[in-house]
Parts: sequence; C-alpha cells; structure tokens
Amino acid sequence: MKDFHLKPSIFSLIALCLYLSACDLQTLSRGSNHSDTGQNALTSDRQFVIPPSITLKTPSEAISLNSTPTFTISNVENGFTVQLFSDDCTTPVASGIASGNTIELTSSPITKGRYQFHSRQNNSRGWISNCSEVFADYQLSGTAMVSKWQTNSHSSNISLPISSGNKYHMLVDWGDGSTKSLINSASDSAATHNYTPSGAESDEWIITILGTAEAWTPDLTSNDKDKLLEIKEAGDLGWITSPTGTTSTSTDTITDTDSEIEE
Repeated sequence: MKDFHLKPSIFSLIALCLYLSACDLQTLSRGSNHSDTGQNALTSDRQFVIPPSITLKTPSEAISLNSTPTFTISNVENGFTVQLFSDDCTTPVASGIASGNTIELTSSPITKGRYQFHSRQNNSRGWISNCSEVFADYQLSGTAMVSKWQTNSHSSNISLPISSGNKYHMLVDWGDGSTKSLINSASDSAATHNYTPSGAESDEWIITILGTAEAWTPDLTSNDKDKLLEIKEAGDLGWITSPTGTTSTSTDTITDTDSEIEE
C-alpha cells in the first residue's frame, strides 16, 4: 500500500524560514524604534523602561554650595548603563552601570545656576530609552547673604524685605535651629518667620540666605527696619538691586544699615 503522506519540499522549508526571519526582523525593528508607539522601546517581551524616579541624595537641600551633587535613580535595569544629565538629556554629567535596580550618580562639577537633572538608560545592544520625564531640581548658589536681626517679646517675627516683580528662589536659615525655609516668590508666606522669645529683653539672630534674590525693598516699615541690625555679607545671589543700593553682584561687606536699605 502506498504512503500518501506528503513530504515537505525544499521550497516550502525555505518559504517557512523566510517567513520566520521576517517576523523576527519586524520584532527587532519595533524594539529599536522609539517612535512606533510614542512610548518606550521594547526589548524582547518587556518594556525598555525610562527611569521613573530621580531624587537628590546629597546635599540634603536643593539649594547649596555643593558643585557635585549626588542623585539616586531608581527602577533601572540591572546591568544597564544609566546616564545623568544636567538638563533634558543634552548635557551628560555622569554615568554608571547599574548593579541592581537602583544606582547613585555624582555629577561632575557644575557652575552657579539652577538645574533640572534628568536621566536615561541603555544596554549593550544599543537600545536607548527616552529621556526621563521626571527630574530633580537643584541650584548651585553663589556665596551666602548673612544678616543680623533683633527681636523682642513684643515683636518676635521677622519678615524678609522682598518685593514683587523680582525673582526669588531662596533657602533661608533663620538661625534658631528651625527647619530652613524655601521661598519662591515675594508673596511666599515662608518669608515671615516667628521666633520663640528667650525671655530676655531682646534676642539677636543671624539669618543666612542661599539661592537667588534680585532685590530687597528699600521701603521697610519702621518696625522691620529697627529689627535689621547689620548685613554682614551681601552675598552673590544675583542681585539686580543689591542691599547696598548698587547694581553690583559681587560679595560686599556692609555695616551701615541705613545706607543699605534706604535709597
């Protein structure tokens, strides 16, 4: 009895191989093209993840004199190269190979200014993720402004003399051991601080400011003016109208309170 089973011809085998190869090439093409879906590229059957988390580790404050901040980038791929940028993935400042799902990267020295640090990752096959949508805000400050103030039991608060129409992004150390205040505008309520009286007739406080401050108002109320004893250092905070009433942005030492506030 004859065997009626059909044996595959060499041509059908070649056609099958070509079909499978084409499918594989299409998969690879989709995996290396970042714009097919407008999302992340695919590596085999999983997403090539854009780093979803980047946080400042050191220093502890987002405004500082530290020119080499360190960041923690989380949920990265083990063994992948992770890059850190001081902008939207144009200026690289650090890179490293992840030995787990988290990596810490320290930026190369940056210059004074405010930055938004982003990240991305890539593997040995050349696949590169998109730039991270999340970022860590950080500002390298110029030298600090240092001023001396006085309060008493009848008036134990201090309001910094900042004015609308100017830019502010300041980290204020009030000198009493309390939490530092981040001030982003002239209307920010954090620009006023309440002190706890010591019980003495008056208390003196050293207030230190880092960041950006374009001007101090020359029209302080008489009460606030009496509280400001001395500006020890004007600092380099980007003054347009500095506390001396000049346009200098250099670090100035000031001891005459009247001349520094009144025009």
